[in-house]
Amino acid sequence: MRIGYDRFRVRPIDLPSAIRDVLVFRRGALIARVASLPCSPQGSRSTVRLVGLPLVLDDDSVRVQVQAEDGTPPCAIEVRVELDVVAPEAETMRGAPSEDDVRAARLAHDRVAARLAEVMADVADLDALGPGARPPGRRGEPPPVAPVSDRMALLALRSQRIERLLAEAAELRMALRRAVEARDDVARRFAQASTARAPRSDELRKAVRITLLGGSATSATIVVQYGVPGARWAPAYDLRIDDRRARLGLRAVVSQASGEDWSGVDVVCSTALPQRWTELRELPSLRIGRVQPAVRKRGFRPPPSGARALYADYDRQCGPAPEAKPMPPSSSLDVPDAPPAYAYDPRPERMPAPASDMMRRSAAMPPPGAPPMPVAFAAPAALPMPAPKRGGGLLGEAAAFVAAPRSRRVESVVPPAAPPPLPAPDEPQLEYTRLRMPAAHEADRGELVVIGHVSMWTETRVDVVAMVRVAVAKAEAVGSDLPVGHVPPDSADGFDHAYRASAPVDVPSDGHWHTIALTSAETEVHRGHVVVPRESTDVFRWAELANPLASPLLPGPVDVHVGDDFLLTSQLRATPSRGRIRVGLGVEPAIVVARNTTFKESAAGLMGGSLSLRHGIGVEVTNNLRGPAEVEVRERVPVLRENESAIEVAVHEASPRWEAYEAAHDEPDLRGGHRWQLRLQPGETQTLKAGYTVEISGKHELVGGNRRE
Repeated sequence: MRIGYDRFRVRPIDLPSAIRDVLVFRRGALIARVASLPCSPQGSRSTVRLVGLPLVLDDDSVRVQVQAEDGTPPCAIEVRVELDVVAPEAETMRGAPSEDDVRAARLAHDRVAARLAEVMADVADLDALGPGARPPGRRGEPPPVAPVSDRMALLALRSQRIERLLAEAAELRMALRRAVEARDDVARRFAQASTARAPRSDELRKAVRITLLGGSATSATIVVQYGVPGARWAPAYDLRIDDRRARLGLRAVVSQASGEDWSGVDVVCSTALPQRWTELRELPSLRIGRVQPAVRKRGFRPPPSGARALYADYDRQCGPAPEAKPMPPSSSLDVPDAPPAYAYDPRPERMPAPASDMMRRSAAMPPPGAPPMPVAFAAPAALPMPAPKRGGGLLGEAAAFVAAPRSRRVESVVPPAAPPPLPAPDEPQLEYTRLRMPAAHEADRGELVVIGHVSMWTETRVDVVAMVRVAVAKAEAVGSDLPVGHVPPDSADGFDHAYRASAPVDVPSDGHWHTIALTSAETEVHRGHVVVPRESTDVFRWAELANPLASPLLPGPVDVHVGDDFLLTSQLRATPSRGRIRVGLGVEPAIVVARNTTFKESAAGLMGGSLSLRHGIGVEVTNNLRGPAEVEVRERVPVLRENESAIEVAVHEASPRWEAYEAAHDEPDLRGGHRWQLRLQPGETQTLKAGYTVEISGKHELVGGNRRE
């Protein structure tokens, strides 16, 4: 905590918040959390906090937006991320239980448990108590008279006593349950209030502190967006086919371990990455003249002169600020926070970032009006400067070195000065998200100071960086094992698409896969049958429909239902918007196919020097369905290789006429393929005939025999 800051510090108000929507990327997610702002006087300054945020929250991804329906919303002038330890504050510890309270609660529990044990022991003793056996009589004499009234009185007394003890035991059980709850509650509150114990990992969270200023709105809403790792998704589909209509439903399997449950939120699944490095192209200007070296861009501009004069009124009112102390070489980063290895980097590879040479050039440049420096003492024109990190969050680290230009050989009697030392490779010159402007009462006021992540968080007595690393590693480990048949999403031809859920969904933070429904649409479906009797006489059903969704379909499994019955699970290929989808529906046993072939070999030519191999094909198709059926019968005839002039293949006319089969763009090419397209009525049988002739030299024989069928 900074000295002298308490008098300017306003205690923040903790706002209850809820997750509004979630954007799930290929890796990671973007959370939007909403909270209602309390009414504050117009033009006043207030500080609020959103607590209970996950520990894996990426600090550099936090964005804040204030919205208002009436009037001007307040302006967020400062946003900070800090740690939120779930432990009592100093003022709440006054009512916390002590060790004596814990002992008293345990003693009360033990007393009730001991009394209950005594009562149950008495019940067992009374249950074993009963009237004694009748004494045996003497030989030859009648048995002695039994005291029946005394025996009945004893049994009645035992029954009454047992009933009273059982009623007391029931009350003691209720008292014991209350004593157990009181003992556990006191022990829990004492454990949370103890300052001698380090907080557990599930008690450590993050909070966003927001400072608001101004505004005339009576009610406002604040929206905080932040990124988290540990979220994955994969597409899946559900296809329900009726007579002529089909409904295609898009689903998603989602897994997340971000540390907070998504309950009743709007989910959007995207194929994009949360951050992707992209270099914007610049069109260079064409000039006539000598080639000039490229001007390197600067990451920032020097601060304006006279900034400290702005604090004159403050110094007159509150006293002068302490003098600035010299900054140590590594003061820009905290020791336990350099480098922030917990930050995840979604880019496939790290790209070099430009380095700023403002400090080097300002040090080497003489003041205005001063004589030029000797060449031997002048600083080099350009030194290898390491590029700073691009950020400790989503962008990760990037390093680049600038090549030194060629040096000139200068003769001088003065020994050359040693080159200045290079800055540390991890010097964060361009990490704008970690720049802070010190307060007016601090020594470093008027200048931007780079601080580490640990300095931005609340001070704790645990290894915060290690806990964050463990939490992020645990979150990123989810989703590595996709369910069988699922394919991770990817960009389609360089384009990314987002799929919004039509209703709020629930996704717990347990690291397991959960299926959610995104959207669905209905369209017409065309059903048919296909058979390749050369390979198998099984007739396969298929259904073809157009993509009813406005977005493309990604590869993934599809569950096919015909009517109310589940049929099978198939694989769906990548399909563009308004593209055609064909799904197999299994074997249709009601359509019977039989195939027969004939072969005849004879001499051909004027002198009988060649052979004619005539092949005949006959296919019989019978429809045993209750309705008409469209059947596609595919056949194949031999084709010649290149440079085979000694063989001739002649295809005969088929009955009924067939056509050449052309494979679809997503199917392998089939040379020599033909097909019949039939429409059979219920109970109809149709015979298909075709043939071809192969002519070869009489002294040759086809490899594998002349009979091709």
